[in-house]
Parts: sequence; C-alpha cells; structure tokens
Amino acid sequence: MNIKAKIYSTGSILGSHEITTQSLLEEAGFDKIGLPVNLIERELGITHVRHCADSVKPGDLAIAAGEIALKRSGVAASEIDAVIFCGIDRDYSEPATAHRVAHELGINALHCWDQSDACHGFTTGIITANLLIASGQIRHALVCTGERSSSKSRYISDLFKDKTLGVNDVQHTLGVFSLGDAGGAMVLGPTDNASGIQLVNSRTNSSQSRLCFYDVFGAERGIKPSFGMEMTEICSKTIRLVKRMVPRTMKALGWEYSDIDHLIQHQVGYKPYQVVLNMFQTPAEKSPAIYEKLGNLASASIPVCFEYCDIKRGDKAIINSTGSGIVATHLGLVF
Repeated sequence: MNIKAKIYSTGSILGSHEITTQSLLEEAGFDKIGLPVNLIERELGITHVRHCADSVKPGDLAIAAGEIALKRSGVAASEIDAVIFCGIDRDYSEPATAHRVAHELGINALHCWDQSDACHGFTTGIITANLLIASGQIRHALVCTGERSSSKSRYISDLFKDKTLGVNDVQHTLGVFSLGDAGGAMVLGPTDNASGIQLVNSRTNSSQSRLCFYDVFGAERGIKPSFGMEMTEICSKTIRLVKRMVPRTMKALGWEYSDIDHLIQHQVGYKPYQVVLNMFQTPAEKSPAIYEKLGNLASASIPVCFEYCDIKRGDKAIINSTGSGIVATHLGLVF
C-alpha cells in the first residue's frame, strides 16, 4: 500500500493591528532624509501590513492557528504524533517552542521540535511531516508557525530615527518594512488514495545566504545585531532558481499548466508574484494575492494563503515556497 501524506486542514491568525507601510516609513523619518514615504507601495505594491502587540510571542500565534487547524481537521489532540514549529523566531532559546504549543493544545506527542528555514520554514515542516507519515513513523502531525517580524521592522525604524542608519542604508533594509505578523498551522495525516502530496521538488543555492540575514549572536554580551535584506538581488536570484525548476515540476507531476486549480505562493511583492504566475501560466484568480494588504508574512504566508482558496475534492495545487538561503520548493498536491 502506497501511503502518502495529505493536508487535512489549515488554520491561521493575523496580527491584530493593520498599519500602512506609508506610516511606517513616516515614523522611521524617510521624509527627513529626502525619500518618499510611499516607497514600499511603489516598489513592492504593499500598502498595509499586520502587526501584533509587543507582548505577543511567536508561540502565541502558533497556538491560536493550531487550535483552529485541529478543530477543522477532526483529528483529536491525542492523535497528533508530532508537533513541528517552523517560525524564524522562537519564544525562547530552550526548550523548543513546539513543546509549549503541544502543551497548550493538550497534545502529548511522540516528537516535538523546532526547525527554522527562514520564509521557507513552514514548507520544510510539511516536507518533514510528509516523510514521517509516508515512512509509517507517525500518523498525524501538526506543523505550525508564528512570525513576529514587526519586531525587526521596529528595531530598524529606531535606527533610522536616531540616525544610526541613513539614506545609504535604505537599499539593504527597505524590505524589513514590508514584513507582517501572522500565525499558521496545518494538520497532516495519511492517505492511501489518489490524494495527498504527489511531488516535492526542492533546490538551494547556499552561496547566496548573505543576501538576507539577521545575526543576533552575542546580543547578551552587548554585541549589536548585523543584518541585510537585499530585496532586488534576492528576488532576482530566487526567480532564476524557480524558473529552472518549473519544467521539471510539471514533467514529474504529468500535469498540463491548465490542470492547476490553485497556485499557493510565498509572497514578497507585486513583481515576484506576477513572475511566478507567468511561469506557471496561471491566471490570478487561481492564486490568492495577499501581499498588498498583509505584506510579507515570512513562513506564515503559505498557510495564510490557503484561507483564501476555495479548495474542492480532487483539486490540484502547487505550492511555490521560497526563502533566504536561498531555497525554493514546489509541492504538488491533490485534494
């Protein structure tokens, strides 16, 4: 019997505060250094982002999203064998945030761990759960994330306000103001029919790891963070990586482009979103665009996108997931 994993359900939650990107750049003082405060909207097509209160932790968002996913799945908490937390940030250095998520949701799993892979993290969690389920090691997994990226945008904003950063630093920091807060979760389990995960096609180019990074090592000893977010270059190189992958993905699935019912994308802005649509020859109505009002939700973007899809039994979907590193994955799914 050929066991595959399938997505049973999804859940998501957004940061409670809707904020315009223009107001973020105004607060950072971009107008005072001679730059337009509509720069994010003009360059990325992002008009709003969602932020949480400072007291909200990544685990809080993952727990809220996980509760929704569990209720929708019909799978009892006692049947979850693995909890995988995939956010960029965690509640604490130890233990794994996954332990807190499991405890709060009443899950006594065989496996609980955190795995981080930047914006690609949630997809890494899906891949891991798929392998565990397909091998028979577990039956059900809760993959979850909570992204509090607004803490970084506020930090960078303060550096602009106190003139630590200036006009020469805009190019490698602008993207941070496009980040939003959200939580996401999925329950995955086995299937022995035609549904489930049909393909995992991943590629990496680790030589480009410095295009987007945030290094806080030594912060407890007073060492200031170092960072960089070269949006133009990372988007360009990621697009080239994805473009090389598309023909192999379609050939391996044996699908025509017209067979795609849903194209789920990690989204950083208007231009990359449109380029991926063109690569997969998919009309916009089959690929929910969340970037304009929600911003870049990092690893939470994939589960949040599912909330905007009207998925029916038998539908075919491709997840196009990318992240700094750089890394890209195509998941082929049948529901």
